[in-house]
Amino acid sequence: MTLVGKILGQASPSASTDTPLYSVPIGKQATARVSVCNTNASSAVVRVFLMLAADAASPTQVKQRVMSKTVNAGETFVTDTYALSSGDKIAVWADSTNVAFNANGFEETL
Repeated sequence: MTLVGKILGQASPSASTDTPLYSVPIGKQATARVSVCNTNASSAVVRVFLMLAADAASPTQVKQRVMSKTVNAGETFVTDTYALSSGDKIAVWADSTNVAFNANGFEETL
């Protein structure tokens, strides 16, 4: 089976707001990385979180911060690759507006 890469999710969050970027559909697994583009005239602090499906029953689902970085004005940054299971989620956060996040990768049926 040939896997074709695709955009899994896109977001441009409000300042200082946790924003969902991508949820792995039930019955699938995914491999994803997140690209961050700061279109501000100044640097921005950005964060990427993973929320595991196994923690979903918790009233405050555990967010695991996997990346926190200052991205300079006009800079694009790409995270490591994440292996995600069915029901896992990626969320993003930035301390200012005008920061775009894209989740790119592959989904495959279990």
